[in-house]
Amino acid sequence: MMEAPRCGFTVRENGSIETDRSVAYKISGTSIAGIVGKSAWDTPFTVACKLLGLFNENIDDKPAVKTGKILEPVILKHFDCIPAESVFGERTGDHSTWTPDFEDEVFTGHIDGMTKEGRIVEVKTSSNPLAWLKGVPENYHLQASLYSHFLDEGRDISFLVGFVDQADYADPYSWDVASKTLRFDVAVHPSIERYIEYARGWWHDHIEQGITPTPDMNDPRDVRVLQWLKQCASGEDELIRTLDAISDLQDVISEAEQEIKAKEKDLDALKADLKDQMRIRGMTSVSGHRVQATISKSSRDSFDIPKARPDGVDVDRYITRKVVETMRFKQL
Repeated sequence: MMEAPRCGFTVRENGSIETDRSVAYKISGTSIAGIVGKSAWDTPFTVACKLLGLFNENIDDKPAVKTGKILEPVILKHFDCIPAESVFGERTGDHSTWTPDFEDEVFTGHIDGMTKEGRIVEVKTSSNPLAWLKGVPENYHLQASLYSHFLDEGRDISFLVGFVDQADYADPYSWDVASKTLRFDVAVHPSIERYIEYARGWWHDHIEQGITPTPDMNDPRDVRVLQWLKQCASGEDELIRTLDAISDLQDVISEAEQEIKAKEKDLDALKADLKDQMRIRGMTSVSGHRVQATISKSSRDSFDIPKARPDGVDVDRYITRKVVETMRFKQL
């Protein structure tokens, strides 16, 4: 679900967004791949929108995210690694409120854990084993390499990967850690230093200045976010037009309901008239061009017997029998 923008903004002629510079988040490990064009999900434009408080999608309720949070400590324990909380302190509340694991003007991040030798550990859960056939996906590699650069002098990284399926989403507590995990020990990304230098300049050019890059109108990821922001920027007039349209439809529906009620009264009167005519003629069935009407009779007995009565009382005297006529219509 897209969250409302957290800042004021205008859409420029070339599609880039200029903000009031009230929000300027730092670059996290999950953002750097999008900035350098190495992400399947993000682009420089969408990352800038997120860092400027223009756009964000809350994914906390997704099954994959919920399952990952449950399995992360299980995976760390299985590989005898140290949880980040044991190193940097307890992390509670919204992720954005956590104290960063390292200090930098532009970059921020939180690791998942460390090996006992001090190596950075990144835990992932994945429902797509094929994505890992050739090793660690590049966006994840860049994420952990960023952390290693700032926290571990660029030393090797350990990825602990748990593979899950739909059954695991439904019952993550029965997940078998021993048979569904792999460990990847890798060197930092060979281009991480260059990418960090590029991303730092990019942050100063765009996030610090409150202006996004120009969106790529051939990229559906950019188009989707830009269209949504244009809707947000349309202002109160658009909301008023929508409310007016709702009111107009409500009026139409109300008038139609009143007309239907009047027609239903007319229909009931016609049915009563037909029943009287059939009764006068002694008819129990009559067919028209499209409908057949039938009158059937049934008797219903009701009992009103005193709770306290002398033995031998005639129960039949307390029975009331009522004859009920029912009219039914059948399409011919």
